[in-house]
Amino acid sequence: MQLQQLINFLKVADIGSINKAAEELFLSQPYLSRSITNLEHELGLSLLIRNNKGITLTEDGKKLYEYASVIMKQLAIIERMSASTLAPSIAIASYPILLNVYALAEFYKKHKHFKIELIESRIEQVIENVHSGIADIGIIHFNNHQKKEIRSLLHHKNIEMHEIIKDTWYANVSEHNPLYHREEVTMEELKEYPIVCLSGDYFHDLSMHIKIDKFPLNELNILHFNSHGAVIDFIQSTDAFRFGPGCSYHDLKEKGIKTIPIKNMDLTISCAWINRKNEVLSTEIQELIEILKKYYERKHPFSPNCG
Repeated sequence: MQLQQLINFLKVADIGSINKAAEELFLSQPYLSRSITNLEHELGLSLLIRNNKGITLTEDGKKLYEYASVIMKQLAIIERMSASTLAPSIAIASYPILLNVYALAEFYKKHKHFKIELIESRIEQVIENVHSGIADIGIIHFNNHQKKEIRSLLHHKNIEMHEIIKDTWYANVSEHNPLYHREEVTMEELKEYPIVCLSGDYFHDLSMHIKIDKFPLNELNILHFNSHGAVIDFIQSTDAFRFGPGCSYHDLKEKGIKTIPIKNMDLTISCAWINRKNEVLSTEIQELIEILKKYYERKHPFSPNCG
């Protein structure tokens, strides 16, 4: 078994598609398929379930994903130790959101000599990446039903949290959804369409047990994808929707996805950056934080508190 096989496996698992994973890895689809098949033969395990909707992990695949992720994290730490003697670097762990990419692009234009790394993952993993030193800072998004558990975990991990904005959930739909031209929608209307979510962690599962306007979210037709890009692509092509913060309004608009207020939405979404307690942040990291705050605080049509 070679390290590249694990890298290939993790990419396929994250994206949920061999074709799209091959594109991101700059490999041919047949080559990537053989790589995964060879890995299964070497381990004597079935790792993937292949069907028309894409790729899902078997129970053995889920175990390997967990172990391989740990290996990659440790390698990342070693690489950063080595790279630190060659060039300054910044690593951010974050829940997937386009604003981070734009902020990093602005930072890069001023600091082209920096090695920049954006590590996208679920909330639990973002916190763990900051705690373990893989990331310098993290960006997390959570709702009022998750807040108590989030604070408890951060305290346990000796991590500080600095809130940037408060927001709420909106419905994100494309022109393929009949609700696209509406100025406001209800949960009664949205329940007729599938909702697309990132495959969850513990905190995602907490959200699925809440009610919005008396409607239980776990009664929706929920489709899970392993990557943020896949979620956006699916919404662009179908009548599916997702819940998203208002601060994504401008970036989704560029992709033809509309942000629509939901009637009687009483959920509060907080965005915050996190760092290890008592650790002095470099001038460059502080500068990046200010750039991130600027993007998150941009004004949008529905709230004076978020942009």
